[in-house]
Amino acid sequence: MEDIVVSFRNSLSEIIEERNINIVELAKGISADPSTLHRWFNSASDIKLKTLVKLADYFECTIEYLCGKTHEYNRIEPIECKKFGIRIKEVMSDYNLIPYNFLNQVGITPSRYYYWLSGGEPMLATLNDMAIYLGITIDKLIGRCK
Repeated sequence: MEDIVVSFRNSLSEIIEERNINIVELAKGISADPSTLHRWFNSASDIKLKTLVKLADYFECTIEYLCGKTHEYNRIEPIECKKFGIRIKEVMSDYNLIPYNFLNQVGITPSRYYYWLSGGEPMLATLNDMAIYLGITIDKLIGRCK
């Protein structure tokens, strides 16, 4: 399977081309620095959750579509997501997961988990690994859909 960050970069390139916008316009639309977007395209650097949500909201699409995990465009209304630390605790509770076991199975360090609980946000690759492990979409994982 293609690396999720590379898949994201390729999919975003296609979406930008289809919408006939450039990187500077997109950066302005999501209140980001154009150099950040250039980094995604040139080095396939990972993307933070907050920016990923801004992009999906901007294009009114699912994160799965934005990342190339599906080619089916499903319009989604932008909704306010909870902080990830709160959301991941809810997800673990919903799935009856013990944090230590879940983190160990997915390959996440406890310090990363506590970083999220204190307000930090995960990167796309980590979100993808958790979603795959749980058998859910990234949108469901972060609370963008029911």
